Amino acid sequence: MSSEQDEPRAAAAMGDLVGELQACRRQLGGLYESAAGFRLLLDHSFEACAVYEVRGAGDPGRLYLCNDRYAALTGHSREELLDPNSGLAPGLWWHTERAHRELHQAWLDGGQPVTGQAQATNGLGRTAELEYRLVPYHVAGTSFVMAVLRDVTSLRRAEQQLTANATQMLELQADMENSMLQYQQAIEYANQMALAAEIGNTAKSEFLANMSHEIRTPMNGIIGMTDLALETELSGEQREYLSLVRSSADALLTLINDILDFSKIEAGKMVLDPVEFELRQLLSDTVGTVGIRAYEKGLELILDVADEVPDQIVADNVRLRQVILNLAGNALKFTTQGEVVVAAAVEDEDEEGLLLHFSVRDTGIGIPADKLALVFEAFSQADGSTTRKYGGTGLGLAISTQLTELMGGRIWVESEEGVGSVFHFTMRCHRGTARAARQALALVGLPVLVVEDNDSHRAVIERMLRGWQALPMAVPSAREALLAMERARREQAPFALALVDSQLEDMDGFVVIEDAREHPGAVQQCVMLLAPAGPRGDAARCRELGVATYTTKPITASELLAAIEMALEPGGSTARRRHRESAAAEQAVAYRVLLAEDNHVNQKLAVRLLSKAGHTVQIAHNGREAVALFDDLADEFDLILMDIQMPELNGYEATAAIRQMEVSRGGHKPIIAMTAHAMKGDRERCLEAGMDGYVSKPIQAKDLLRVIAELGPARPTAAVNGAEPAAPAASSAEPDLQPAEPGVEPPGLSEPPVPAAAADDLPVLAINEAMDRFAGDCELARELLELFLDDLPRLHREVSAAAQAGDAVVLERAAHTLKGAVGNFGAKPAFAAAQRLEQLGRSGELREVDAALAALDVELERLRPALVAFHAEVTVAV
Repeated sequence: MSSEQDEPRAAAAMGDLVGELQACRRQLGGLYESAAGFRLLLDHSFEACAVYEVRGAGDPGRLYLCNDRYAALTGHSREELLDPNSGLAPGLWWHTERAHRELHQAWLDGGQPVTGQAQATNGLGRTAELEYRLVPYHVAGTSFVMAVLRDVTSLRRAEQQLTANATQMLELQADMENSMLQYQQAIEYANQMALAAEIGNTAKSEFLANMSHEIRTPMNGIIGMTDLALETELSGEQREYLSLVRSSADALLTLINDILDFSKIEAGKMVLDPVEFELRQLLSDTVGTVGIRAYEKGLELILDVADEVPDQIVADNVRLRQVILNLAGNALKFTTQGEVVVAAAVEDEDEEGLLLHFSVRDTGIGIPADKLALVFEAFSQADGSTTRKYGGTGLGLAISTQLTELMGGRIWVESEEGVGSVFHFTMRCHRGTARAARQALALVGLPVLVVEDNDSHRAVIERMLRGWQALPMAVPSAREALLAMERARREQAPFALALVDSQLEDMDGFVVIEDAREHPGAVQQCVMLLAPAGPRGDAARCRELGVATYTTKPITASELLAAIEMALEPGGSTARRRHRESAAAEQAVAYRVLLAEDNHVNQKLAVRLLSKAGHTVQIAHNGREAVALFDDLADEFDLILMDIQMPELNGYEATAAIRQMEVSRGGHKPIIAMTAHAMKGDRERCLEAGMDGYVSKPIQAKDLLRVIAELGPARPTAAVNGAEPAAPAASSAEPDLQPAEPGVEPPGLSEPPVPAAAADDLPVLAINEAMDRFAGDCELARELLELFLDDLPRLHREVSAAAQAGDAVVLERAAHTLKGAVGNFGAKPAFAAAQRLEQLGRSGELREVDAALAALDVELERLRPALVAFHAEVTVAV
């Protein structure tokens, strides 16, 4: 029984044992799997890892396992380290500094991880910077330490380099900040120096301008008195001496004018004054002024204007003329034989206007290549010896350079030494009012013989004729012309016209004319091209030989066409006279004028000037009266002269009212603005307000009549039909002498002030200027002087009262009226003093009004005796 009972218990115990064995097997399998994973992790770690078995406190440990990275740090392979017989395995603390080992060992013995860094040398002698972490752990009663190391040698070096770089960057930054400070100080110093230089240049330029003005005034007197002396009876020796004085004075005045222009440009005071003008006429007049010099030197002077160049342009004609004269004068100065050609063409045209290209070509001495840029510098010439040989200051091209820049262009030169030069410059401008082109119908198909020995001039004339559809035959000599004329007689195919240069290289051009006269049948009419400095009596010789007409070189297309048309008319000289009489008749149109003007001196001046020109005048004393007269008598007026600043309604307001009436009634009366303001843009403002033209005050007779002739409507008059112009209405000839209070002009119009220093230098009274304004009428001057002398005390009182009362509005009005009155007589210092008070009144700044009023008092005290003397002078003349 007992054995039977033990068997089941044994079987149960065996089953339990089998279960436990199976559980152990499973655990063991898990351990194997964990160990395999641990080894896999260890082998592929980026860090150097090792496990040391520690058998007791202070034991250096036995290397249990490691990865390849750990072995590499020690300088050996893993197999060598794990071989128990190699003796190469290092202890746990091989990489730790001795000073730290006891402390770190104590931490490990206490079960704490250890972290540190050290510099360690391996078995191969390689030293490395290491970071390490030691972690203690226990397995089945056995102590282990996991060592994880990282080689940070490269990182430490990089950190050191970064630290060094950062230090260097800080040093560089400090250097840059220091350099920046020095640079800013240098800029500030340079700006101070530039400002000082600019102030110095401006002062120098203003000084030169003032000195030039001071010198030019007596120079004009010298030249004028010398001219008068030359017109008297003189001995030959005296005439020679005075002629030398005149020549020297002209040269000195040219130099002074150059210095004045140069100083104005440097001081920034040179401004352009664009006007509409006829370009071809300006070029002809400009080139003509140096024509005598050219032909005295035996040079051919040619003007060549391309067909596409417009007749009318808007630009500064004075400055354009100055540049051309400079370049043409230089070309003549440095040319001893050959020709000088002044040409003009259109280079470009866009929405901004025209770009004209001018050139002056000569066959002179030329300029060396290395000196081309130098010629445009002030006070310089390509060769210092040229100044001694040819004269000149070296300012002309410098002035021309800056003028072309002001005109929106540029200037340059092409030259070959010993061959000649071509100076080019461009200029921005706008097309003027298009005029109908002259039709040369009489020349279509007309055979014309051209006899000209200069190739360039001959080509220009031939091109003009072909443009008019004539059939030119151009020959370079008198001999070939005679042969051509002989053929024409023989073939009975005469030339309708011959254009003959009076001075040909092979023989006198008059030989051709004489042959045509003695042997008819070759040329029907002849036109002579005369040199401006040709022999005296050439014109008389033309008449003796039956030359239809002649023209003086250099010629333009319009001049040549006019000469040809006169030659083709029967009785050429009679045709010329009829043409002049017709032109005079066209200019004698008499208009009925409504004059809106509140100042009685200006009224009388305008009435007298207009009446002498054959116009009738009706006066309106203010803007409202002008509107009322127009409303009642619009058909009685051909045009209106409208002062801008008037009482009741000013000129702008009156114009607006008249234009509004015309909207409902129809029609358009020309309105011409008259104003003492002359700022740039005022003309445009008047046109925008509905006016058709603009005349500045003080009134200039020629300017007023020119604008009236241009804008007056075309209408038959008594003068055109052969009768005398109607006399002015009695009510108009003597205007009411009681002026109304002047009104206020819209803001924004003001003249540039005349500097006090400049005003002090001006004469008290510019008599010649005043007489020009009065068209030389001494009686008118006397009457206006009497009116003004009577009215001056009242005008002065009004200004003084307004200034003392501090009434800015009344001061502006009264000073404006006084300014306009003294301006009629060329009293520029008094004009400037009144203008200053007007400006103070306009601005409302009256702090300086007492000083300005005192200045006006001084100028009027100086002006009164000058006016009295002027009155006595014109009274004697009357």
